[in-house]
Parts: sequence; C-alpha cells; structure tokens
Amino acid sequence: MERITAANNLIIEYEPEHWRLLQNGGGAERVLVETAPDASLRYPGSFGVVYRLPETGVLDSSGVDRVVLGWSAKDQTWHLGLMLDETLAQARGSRWCGLARWNETEPNGATQAGKQLASQIRRPFLLVPPKTAPANSVVAASPAPVRASAPAVEAPVYQPAPQVVDAVPPPALPELPYELDDWRLDRAADGRLLFTLMTSSARRALKALWYALWAVIFAVLSITSLTVNLAPPQPTVLPYIGIVGAVFLLGLAIYTLLRGRNIITRVEVDGVLGVITGFKGNGQAWQYPRNEIKGIYASQVVSKVNRRNHNRAVDYGELSLLLHSGEFEPVIIGVKLDEKITVEFATDDDVAVLNADGVSPLTVYTAKNKVQAAALKVAEALNINAVDDRRIR
Repeated sequence: MERITAANNLIIEYEPEHWRLLQNGGGAERVLVETAPDASLRYPGSFGVVYRLPETGVLDSSGVDRVVLGWSAKDQTWHLGLMLDETLAQARGSRWCGLARWNETEPNGATQAGKQLASQIRRPFLLVPPKTAPANSVVAASPAPVRASAPAVEAPVYQPAPQVVDAVPPPALPELPYELDDWRLDRAADGRLLFTLMTSSARRALKALWYALWAVIFAVLSITSLTVNLAPPQPTVLPYIGIVGAVFLLGLAIYTLLRGRNIITRVEVDGVLGVITGFKGNGQAWQYPRNEIKGIYASQVVSKVNRRNHNRAVDYGELSLLLHSGEFEPVIIGVKLDEKITVEFATDDDVAVLNADGVSPLTVYTAKNKVQAAALKVAEALNINAVDDRRIR
C-alpha cells in the first residue's frame, strides 16, 4: 500500500483496488473520501456539506468528468481534484472539487495517486503542468474510455482553489444558547460546549417529597377505614388498593431521589483536547476521546406526512454517541418537543420513504431544529460525523 502526504495534514493511501483520502488530526486518521467496488466515491456527510456533494454520501462515477492534477500559478501550488459533470456543477456552482494540494514544485507520488484514483473510478486522468512547460508536455492519460461527449484532449478552465469555487457559505446554525426542554447548550468562555440539565436537585427533592406525602395520605385513609368501627367501604377491596398505591408512591419517591444521584446532569465537549465528558451527581460518569467515537446521532420521534399535509410533528428527541465498538452512549435524553417542521416532497415514493424509520447523514442543509443543530455543534467540535435518526410514531 502506498501513502503520500499533502498539505493540511492530509494523507492519500492507495493500492490497486482501493484509494482513500484521510485527515490526520489529534493522532487519529479520519477517512474523508474513499473509492468503492462499484467505482463510486464514498464520503461522510460533513465532507459532502463542505464540498457541496450529494448528501447521500455517494458520488457516482458518472458525475465525474475526469480527475485532474494541475499547477496553480496563483498560489504556486499543485492541486488534485475532480472535474465534475455539468449537471452536478450547476447544482453546486462549480465544476471543480479539490481534494488535496502540495506546495512542492514537483509533488512526489501525486501523479501516480491521481492516476490510481482515475483508474478506480474509471474516469480519465489529466495532468496540467506549469504554463512555462512546453505545450506538448501536457499529457492526458485515460485509464477508461472517454465519453463521446468529451474531446480526447481538452484545455480545461482550471480553478484550483476550493475557497474560490465554493465561495457561497452553507446555511448558518442558530446562535447559542439552545434551550432543549430541561437541557441547555451553551459555550463557555474557553470555547467548550456545555450541556446543562436545568432540573435542579431541589426540584427533584420537592417532587420526591410530594410523592411521599401522597403515600402517607393513602396509607392513613386505607388503614383508618379498616380499623375504625364504621360501615365498611364499598367496594371492600378499596382500602387494600389504597395501601398498594401508598407503597407504589413511596417507591416512586425513593426512585426519584436515587435517580437524581445517578443521572447525567452535565456534559462537556472540549474541541481542543478532542474529548467529551459526562458528569453526574457524584462526579465523572464517562469520557470518550474523538478517536473512539464514530459519530453522534440526533434521534427524534416524528409523525407521518401525506400528500396534503407537508407539516410533520416532532415530539421527542435525544443525542447519543455511536462508538467504534458499536455501542451507544446517551449524551442527553428525554427532550420533549412540541414543534412542526415542513417537509418537501414531490411523489408518492417520496412520501413512502419519509414515512419509514431512517438513518441519514445530518448536515446544515437538512437540520430543521435545535436538537439537530446541537448534534452538528458537537460534530464540528470533535470533528466527527453527525447522523439524523428518524423514528416514525
């Protein structure tokens, strides 16, 4: 397997059957783009948002016109990227999608990496050297037949800088703080994200006391009706039901007090250290570094839609971490929501998909409420993927 480094802590890794672009951050390597056996390119939702690629996380090879490695005189840098077809270019505002760049005069291995990518997605490869080179030094190599609509040799309009071709910024998330039922998300002075459970210990104690008071009332009434020499209550089983109710309420009071000591009351997200930590009443409950986290799920219970009603009710939400071990760790739970979101669709097939449970990449373009926005804030801080988890009720 061959590995070459590029600017911004990027690494290209390839072998005859697989090519991928990785980002090295915090001692962990994260896959940004990789080839699939069907010649498509796969990428996480966050990458698709930044580069305005399909939100499905899959770019079919038919959407790529060619792979280009070219020299930009403007920034004196070599750029490797994709020249996309016209249909996709119109949707995103540019044909050029940059992947990696090098400041070296002649990047070692970049040409071979570009050819390998072109070969695996079955598209042509084009090398664009500095303009000072002889005209006949422009070499076009085609590992797969060029489509009839494209000439065999073409002098492309080369636009290497992603910050120029993707100049229109994505939609902005709502400003912090977020009120999420009993939870509040805010940013500390040092930049950390803080989830705080607003339900205080005094409120939980008052709730437990209320349950205990009703337990005493039920017990006194029930025992009195059995011991006082009066007409028996009707039905005769009523006092015993009262005693059972008293025991239940007393148990509920004890559970409320104990649960207050064991539930997560604060979650800290430190983007600098790359860790997320959950705290409960008696101290730290759990902590995970970013290299143990596969993504964060924004799970919501929503209503169905139909051809006449494009508004969907959102009743409940929670955030959970998906670990590389396959386990889920709740971040915040029990977020009761009472809101409506508008869903756009065109056909009956769209309605069928929207009315089924589903998991899909969560992006700033698909986020509809503050639970999803909170997931994106965490994903941005930890440099992990965000996922929309839809549950139909």
